[in-house]
Amino acid sequence: MSTLPDFPDEKKEKKNAAIKMAAALFVLTLLLMTAIGRSVALNEISLEVSGLNREVSELRKKNRELEYELERKNDMVAFERYAVDELGMIKSPQSSESDDRNDKTE
Repeated sequence: MSTLPDFPDEKKEKKNAAIKMAAALFVLTLLLMTAIGRSVALNEISLEVSGLNREVSELRKKNRELEYELERKNDMVAFERYAVDELGMIKSPQSSESDDRNDKTE
């Protein structure tokens, strides 16, 4: 049995099919690379957001601590004023010096 020779049209069709297949693979590869690139970028952004959220949480905690400390100091100042102004107590020179030293060290 002999094989039939390829006709010029069949060769063109095979060549065109191969070109179309290569073009389709190229497009699919580009789409896949784009999807992977976006996934990587999204992951990086998620990590950055997570880090920023952690930093915000730490700053809020520090803010609460500082607000508490400020309230405590304001309460002590109000307490001292009440003791001196209302009760007529006299502020000890030693206590004012130690208070000044405590304020400077904090």
